[in-house]
Amino acid sequence: MDDTTLDPEYLKQLKPSFLQLFINFVKICNVISLFHKYNINVLTEIDVENIQKLSDKKGDREGSILLFERLVLYKGWYDCLLQVLRDRDVRLSHVAHEMEVMKGLLDEKILSEESDDQTQTTVQWLAGMAMLISGSTTVLRVTPHSTNLNKLKVDPILEMRSLKLKIELERLKKELEDVKQNLMERNQSFEQQHLEANSVLSSDSSDVDHLAGKMCELCKSSKEMLKQNEILQTELREAYSDSKAFCEKLNQEKEKLQTELDHLKKEFSDRKDSYEKLHQEKEKLQTDLDHLKKEFSDRKDSYEKLHQEKGMNISYLEYNKY
Repeated sequence: MDDTTLDPEYLKQLKPSFLQLFINFVKICNVISLFHKYNINVLTEIDVENIQKLSDKKGDREGSILLFERLVLYKGWYDCLLQVLRDRDVRLSHVAHEMEVMKGLLDEKILSEESDDQTQTTVQWLAGMAMLISGSTTVLRVTPHSTNLNKLKVDPILEMRSLKLKIELERLKKELEDVKQNLMERNQSFEQQHLEANSVLSSDSSDVDHLAGKMCELCKSSKEMLKQNEILQTELREAYSDSKAFCEKLNQEKEKLQTELDHLKKEFSDRKDSYEKLHQEKEKLQTDLDHLKKEFSDRKDSYEKLHQEKGMNISYLEYNKY
């Protein structure tokens, strides 16, 4: 586990969603004794005692808040928390998975922002080099495209597509670094040629023809570098255009999946209503059946009573006969 989970700015973004999950699902009595099982350095005995006292006095909600507030102060708290949630006595693996997904989305957002900043810096550097080479005073400004990955809803399919997008962005970043390295090498070559030209000027000012030849070579090399720079800028714009199209396609698929989810929710609601109606009819039939059973029992008792009375009358008539 890295130290990013101890960074105040990182925790500021991660904490609200984690804390809400923690309050909704985690019971103090189920987890408080398990943290030392997985990491002896997470929480102290004083922390445990204070959390239990607060939980007994003000309830599990306040105890859970204090537990989380103390937990994030220790190195390794994130891995330890996931292990506790997946413990066979706790059985909150779904909460651990939800936290991993939330952290993954936050990491992707931060990586995207850093990549955008680095890309903007690189493109501005390329523009500056082109300006130096061409003598132009125009400054190229590029605004990075935001992927808004932190707004995606948690879904296994969208999570997989987000991972693919992350891999694609890493590939583009690597290509951009290669472009930057290539341009730096060409710039070094240009500077070397420029130094050679200056050396020729200082050492032999009389050799005008040789100097003119060198200058022509430098001009030709500069033009080739400008042309190559334009090609690299075109490739860079195309790469960003492809990335933007991929993001738009991903958003469209997300909306489609959301529509299907809404449809499934509506179908589930309709079936639930039907089930409740059938359940009510079943209860009504059960009530009618109980009533019929009672009526049958009463009639059976009446029949047996009449049968007994009839038997007694027959016995009396036979007695009188004798």
